[in-house]
Amino acid sequence: MASCNLVKAQVVRGVIGAVALVIAYFLFQPYPIVAFVFIGLSALAMKGCPVCWIVETGATLCKVSDDKKKAEKKS
Repeated sequence: MASCNLVKAQVVRGVIGAVALVIAYFLFQPYPIVAFVFIGLSALAMKGCPVCWIVETGATLCKVSDDKKKAEKKS
């Protein structure tokens, strides 16, 4: 159950980060300072760059998969 929450949290952080990047893109011309705030929010939500988020999501999914396999072996 906890691993399911880890994946959900990871996806929610990714969605927040992606939305913040899109907002930053559209605000860059008229309000560049506000756009940089949204870029910072995106980096904070994704715990780094989007590539880092993808790598961390993959690691989380592998951990969840390994935990499920270990639980099946014990049963």
